[in-house]
Amino acid sequence: MKTNRRQPRRDTARDAQRVAERLVSLDRDDLPALLTELAQRQPDLYDSIETATSASSRKTKRGRHKKADMGACRREVIGILHSLDGMRPSQAYWHVRDLVEKLRDVKERAHKLLDRGDAENALTILLVLVEEASEGIELIDDSADGSFGNFIGELGEPPAKAVRQADLNAVGRERLLRKLEKLAEYLAGYDMEDVVEEAIQLLIRQRENSARGHRQDRKTNRRQGGLSRDTP
Repeated sequence: MKTNRRQPRRDTARDAQRVAERLVSLDRDDLPALLTELAQRQPDLYDSIETATSASSRKTKRGRHKKADMGACRREVIGILHSLDGMRPSQAYWHVRDLVEKLRDVKERAHKLLDRGDAENALTILLVLVEEASEGIELIDDSADGSFGNFIGELGEPPAKAVRQADLNAVGRERLLRKLEKLAEYLAGYDMEDVVEEAIQLLIRQRENSARGHRQDRKTNRRQGGLSRDTP
């Protein structure tokens, strides 16, 4: 006698997270090969991939921005952070505020990009600023006025705003989340992890909302599939 065993319900949110984490570790050249192989195994995927990539292409053309040069931005920020290296400590002590103002100029460029709707490039600049400024905590002596520490504290809100506006896919979201979580661990040693906490929580909520949307889509598709089979 046949018995119908109910299959355990899958945790689609966890599945999506696990897949995104694996995709993050792939080289860029590996992804097309992987999608092609999957489509060959399951021909129904061809239409889904074509639809998804067409929508992504249209979106990119509508709001295309020249990609920010992360390397150049990083070199600029590192140059600012080390601009006092040739001075005697007693002299550099009084120039920290000038250094901070130059870093604020970089942050202001990111703000202008956000105002123009270019959240992705703004996020690139802000991420470099947070990463390199965090490394500068041990380098910069701001005991005169605390200006450098205050600047790092100011960096929390702009990345969160950029995350809200940026059009991140699951892989990009997971990659950014990993970076920010590592930064939070480092900053926790200085009781400054709050700088990236808001952006981290936003990314986690976006991941959960995306997984919830996928679950709803699957339910809808199953329901529609059942109706089509019942229709004479």
